[in-house]
Amino acid sequence: MKTKLLITVVALFMLQQLNAQEYIPTAVEGAHWIVRLYDNSQPNPVENLWEYYAEGDTMITDISYKKIYKRNLVVTQELPPFEADGSYEIYGFIRDDSIDRKVYAIEIDESSFECPTNEEYLMYDFSLNVGDTAEFCLFLDFYERIITSITPWIYLGFETRVFATEWGFISYYEGMGSDFGLFEDMFIPVKEGNRKNLFMTDLYYYCRESPCNLLVTTPEVNQSIEFNVIPNPASNFLNFNISYSSTCKIFALHNMQGEKIKEITLIPGKRKYALNIQDVAPGFYIALILDKDHVIKRQKVMIAR
Repeated sequence: MKTKLLITVVALFMLQQLNAQEYIPTAVEGAHWIVRLYDNSQPNPVENLWEYYAEGDTMITDISYKKIYKRNLVVTQELPPFEADGSYEIYGFIRDDSIDRKVYAIEIDESSFECPTNEEYLMYDFSLNVGDTAEFCLFLDFYERIITSITPWIYLGFETRVFATEWGFISYYEGMGSDFGLFEDMFIPVKEGNRKNLFMTDLYYYCRESPCNLLVTTPEVNQSIEFNVIPNPASNFLNFNISYSSTCKIFALHNMQGEKIKEITLIPGKRKYALNIQDVAPGFYIALILDKDHVIKRQKVMIAR
């Protein structure tokens, strides 16, 4: 009896610790999701590759959302880096409700079996406890949706919490998405006869910062651009020269988590700039020259005082 009581107390304590953890947001500026469509029965299983990319905020009915772009990647059976096969197009919007520990989304391109188009839906629910039933549209009714465990985990190199179900191969991850991707439905279709899996999607790689050098190669828009930040390390101002600026581009300073810290629009014809960084904390950062959604040049810089 004492042993059972002790086990119950420990379980309740662990559950409280899990719920007390700081919420891990999904709608993070600069995050990338690499999703593949594959068939393990084939010698070359990867059939398709695509990428979601979080960039910029927008207001919809007075609610702030992160904009999500999508582009195809060159299909390959090789490991990353991957190459783009087309340009980014707006796909939808996501937002975090950090208090209720939920993620909401709006899709403008119908791709889900159950989720609505052009209206908000509950994308992921991280408020659940063990024994609760997951009730969101990406989780189809083909499988039991009871949460069997909530465990701290490192998935694709990122520290998260995994919400596992009775079907051990169907899980979703706080701050990331699910085993199947970001917007992709959470189910595994099977053939009726020999029960072999049909085409499936999965979250192939995840990168929580931009530029995502190890995962996605971004075409350089203009290789002739010369870009240099001085001094490096810097203390109060980042001075930089750019040899080419005939069209409007953006200079941005991101932290190592991919979050935008500073941004200025470059003036056509102007070569020299100075960015005030007196209010930026010391540390390492990434300086970027951007043309729309393309990274033209990047440089790692250090701020020290």
